[in-house]
Amino acid sequence: DNWRRLVITAMMLASKVWNDESFENIEFAQLCPLYTLDEINAFERIFLKSVGYNMSMKGSEYAKTYFLLRTLGAKDSADFGLEPMDDLKASRLAERCLEKQVQFRERYPDDLGVNAMNWTL
Repeated sequence: DNWRRLVITAMMLASKVWNDESFENIEFAQLCPLYTLDEINAFERIFLKSVGYNMSMKGSEYAKTYFLLRTLGAKDSADFGLEPMDDLKASRLAERCLEKQVQFRERYPDDLGVNAMNWTL
């Protein structure tokens, strides 16, 4: 079950960072009734603490993953619907990542302290 929790949490947070209008945790709990709202909140808090609240990704890492997914997707379909990220979109996403990092830190202030991880990419 751990992998499911990790995947759901990663997708939930990616949605919050990527999309202007994302679901809130209560809505995720309704959409995914396997977990309660309290569990989803805990997953989010622990995940964010584990990555030092940093939800950003280097452009080179994004490009590497994009082309890997494109290669894998081409095996199933000639039409791969995901476009590469242009500079403007990458810049907006980087700004949004920083905004969300601040919001997440404000949401879980008790988790910040001397031992808080601060991984950088």
